[in-house]
Amino acid sequence: MQNCSTYPNNPYCFCINKAGESTPQYKQFDANNNNIGVGFNCCNKLNYQPSTVANIYPYIQGQYTDVYTYIKAITSTDNRCDYSQYYGGLTGQQASVFLKKNYPDLYNYAYISMEIFNSFYNKDAYINTRYYSSITNNKSLIPVISGNNISCSVENFIPRIIQYQDGLEEKDEFLYICYPKDLGYPSLNTTYSILGIYDNQEQTSKNNIVNTTFSASSPNSIGNEIHSSQEKKVSMFSLLLIIGVLIFLLLLFIVLFSYEIKKNKDRVDVMKR
Repeated sequence: MQNCSTYPNNPYCFCINKAGESTPQYKQFDANNNNIGVGFNCCNKLNYQPSTVANIYPYIQGQYTDVYTYIKAITSTDNRCDYSQYYGGLTGQQASVFLKKNYPDLYNYAYISMEIFNSFYNKDAYINTRYYSSITNNKSLIPVISGNNISCSVENFIPRIIQYQDGLEEKDEFLYICYPKDLGYPSLNTTYSILGIYDNQEQTSKNNIVNTTFSASSPNSIGNEIHSSQEKKVSMFSLLLIIGVLIFLLLLFIVLFSYEIKKNKDRVDVMKR
């Protein structure tokens, strides 16, 4: 069996979710009648990655806060899928809630894409930093790769790679970013890692222009992990603290219960006398 996004002309193609289950509700054919012959497509994901969004829409401003608005904005020129059928006739935040409940694959994919875009490819992510005025537009946050050279146009921004899972497939995405060398990385709901890029001395570069031994886009140029972010989970300390409190409450209950039993027993003994 073949995935519709890879084999759009196969009428027997299919769409699946992360668990490997068939999801025919996302299979669409010729979503836009102006593009006859586009074939089938799996519409459980967006056809633009966050970096592509920044490249196509360099002047988008503001942080997206709901998935519906994000999908609507970045798919205005993409006619491979008709996402409007997944909103239940709703708009805004209500449409996002409906999407999350009824079409979780698409919602999760779009939510992760939105978080990555907001945090790494949106100029307004730096609005409260000293770098904001130096960034021309969203496109300035994408490194330029040419042969054995990769560079960032904004001063003190270093070429990096963000590695994450898109929430739909059990595989990692690798996107190039430009990020300030002295700024901490954001805390997201999405698990991600930041990787460096090796220069021609096989050292993780700290410059905004990097000359690499291999092609800058080659896997051989991917450097060490610089930062690792985990999904928000209860820390071990918090877990132990919760367990300790529960044990204390249980012991307190046992002591009080035993005291009441003894007190009642003493009362009964007194009455017998």
